[in-house]
Amino acid sequence: MSGTRTGDRNRLLVHPAAARVVLEMLRGPTDGGRDITPIVMADPALAASVLRAANSAHLGYSRRIGSIRQAAVMLGGSLVGSLAASRVADLVFDTEAPDYPDWLWLHSVTMGCACSVLARHIGQSVDDAFTVGLLHDVGWLLAASDGITLPSSDTDRTTVGAELLARWNLPERIVGAVRQHHTRTNASTLHVDEVPPALHAAGFTDMAADQIASGLSRVVEGEQLRRKAAAAKALRAVAGLDERWSGAELEDIAFAIAALPAVTGATINATAARFADTITVDAGRQGPHQLERQFTVDGQLVVSLVVGYAEMPAADHIARLDDVVEALNAGLERIEQNIRLAAEADTDQLTGVGNRRRASKALAQARSMADTKGQPMSVLLCDLDHFKLINDRFGHDAGDRVLTSFA
Repeated sequence: MSGTRTGDRNRLLVHPAAARVVLEMLRGPTDGGRDITPIVMADPALAASVLRAANSAHLGYSRRIGSIRQAAVMLGGSLVGSLAASRVADLVFDTEAPDYPDWLWLHSVTMGCACSVLARHIGQSVDDAFTVGLLHDVGWLLAASDGITLPSSDTDRTTVGAELLARWNLPERIVGAVRQHHTRTNASTLHVDEVPPALHAAGFTDMAADQIASGLSRVVEGEQLRRKAAAAKALRAVAGLDERWSGAELEDIAFAIAALPAVTGATINATAARFADTITVDAGRQGPHQLERQFTVDGQLVVSLVVGYAEMPAADHIARLDDVVEALNAGLERIEQNIRLAAEADTDQLTGVGNRRRASKALAQARSMADTKGQPMSVLLCDLDHFKLINDRFGHDAGDRVLTSFA
């Protein structure tokens, strides 16, 4: 296989929602009260990392471990937390990381829960069954993580996944089940689609739904918190603008917008007469779907935004973006009005040059700088000779035109 990204080919993508929960838990108290295992069990990449570590030759365990829960217990909470933190750090700092295929994550976790319920009914290991279901499409995840193309055949993709798990020294019962999950070995193999009445009568559907709901609740909650936090961060960045704002502050807003749910990147352009050129800032990367927003502030400042999305943005995504854009418009409107009023207070309305107030400020600043650096200061005074004669002979309107021309 050949890929487009460098680094460890065995590193799998962590779902952003799971990453968010891991970060929140790692920021919490370190008194041993936190248990990161449920989050590990809700993400194929985190689960694979823990199993890989537990079955590593460096630890020297006499038997291979197929249970994610048992692997986490044997490694200990501290090491599991470190592994999870490392995997999340890969996601945070890898600017080239591809977008996570949400369908694959949901399919994997659903299969893990369904397999564990089925195993309980037929008297097999529930933990092993969950591992098989969670990792049965690890070949797909490997391709998504490295941005590579695997063979189109389901059997070929499962072979790649099984070889990866075998390389990580997982038990053969796990590797074999993953390798065979798209293969019907004999005519007596029992398939779920052939016995739906029996499974339904045994409460399989209801139990699977309960398992899935309880297993995903914290991950879903983490995704909701991430969305709220991203929107709040963008609004805080907008609220922090003042009359001294520049490209740096605009870049902070662009990065906050790029962190909104489903957003891949944002570009902001700001054009005004007082700028030497248009200010352009970029954050993230533009996706295949884009939304554009533009507004004019106080007739002086034109701001345009281009926001990229990995998929066609949903209504709530558009609403969150519009909330931020509306806040940005209102904030800049207030700031531009303050700048204009301040300029008018320091400017002579007739000539457009600084008035006595501005001259006093400039003189005080120059005096302070001269005192600080120990340098002399000079003041140049200019006067129009015989200006009173112009007013007396030609009138004040003519005098005003002379002042304007001289200024």
